[in-house]
Amino acid sequence: MVSLWKHELHYIGIDTAKEKLDVDVLRPDGRHRTKKFANTTKGHDELVSWLKGHKIDHAHICIEATGTYMEPVAECLYDAGLHSVSH
Repeated sequence: MVSLWKHELHYIGIDTAKEKLDVDVLRPDGRHRTKKFANTTKGHDELVSWLKGHKIDHAHICIEATGTYMEPVAECLYDAGLHSVSH
């Protein structure tokens, strides 16, 4: 039996700051995708669209817990079905 997790799991790291998010996605094939987004409601929506555009449905997401800057993006990802763990 082939595990779906092995083929679909992505690892996502999000570095948060007051005005921007630096996002790195490690794909199952070992390649990285990086992109910057504004740390705004529009930027959060663009991040979700970008992740969904890469067909990322199963992911381990780690968000840097910098004050309260990570809370809105974590909530947006959660609402989109992408749950995160902050550190």
